[in-house]
Amino acid sequence: MKEITLATSIGDLGAILYGEPDKPLILAFHGWLDNAASFEVLASYLNDYAVLSIDLPGHGHSAWLGAGSSYLIWAYVPPILEAINTHSLLKDRSFYVLGHSLGTGIAMLIAAVLSEQVLGYIALDSLGPLTTPASQVASQLRQGLTATLKTSSTYSSVDQALAVRQRGDNAIPEEHLRNIVERNLILCDQGWKWRTDPRLRLPSLVRFTEDQLESILQALVAPVLAIRAEQGMVTQAYLDQRSKHIADATLKTVEGRHHFHLEASSAPQVAMHIKEFLQHD
Repeated sequence: MKEITLATSIGDLGAILYGEPDKPLILAFHGWLDNAASFEVLASYLNDYAVLSIDLPGHGHSAWLGAGSSYLIWAYVPPILEAINTHSLLKDRSFYVLGHSLGTGIAMLIAAVLSEQVLGYIALDSLGPLTTPASQVASQLRQGLTATLKTSSTYSSVDQALAVRQRGDNAIPEEHLRNIVERNLILCDQGWKWRTDPRLRLPSLVRFTEDQLESILQALVAPVLAIRAEQGMVTQAYLDQRSKHIADATLKTVEGRHHFHLEASSAPQVAMHIKEFLQHD
């Protein structure tokens, strides 16, 4: 693995390159409050590929969005497109996109916008972003505008921060979760605090409606693989509903929880489906 810096107009985006850069490239986007270390396990199974895992804006070693900005799903995309268009590792190159949870929405938008560059789209335990029914747009806006920004917690040690994170998903092996936690921490005078932008915890001001999202799904040209965690966050009915708008979609289900791509028993199965999809393509 190699640390990579992607310069953009909002500041630098951190990234980790797993594998050799001359191999077929997979551009990977992690979930909410995770970071580039989220794909360490999967990358170890994808030896025939280079996996470039990016810290999304506001996460890990990446710059935060500027003052007055909100972390709407489409707000993540411009700096990533800027990096794709300018960095020597990405410029004028075809690649696959891989996303987990929040990252599936970002990967989807990139696949729709860069249809000539994206060879395939892989979605883990989601298939695109959260949506808001048109009838609830005003209440969603009100919720976002009236939410109070909370002060980030400070911890006396990395282990204490790790223990807090483990409450959310204790199925992830500690050594893999520790890598994510350490990448999201910074040492200050008061102790260890999260690097992540506190605004990430605020409700979205506005989201796509499902009708709007359907038009994006219909614009996907590359083949799509969606893998659901059996004890994860989305149902089979959810995948069926969204995938019917995609021209070429393959759906799979794997035992595990939301972070099944990090679980010891599930990650090999997730990787197997990904390799079959990539080899078939």
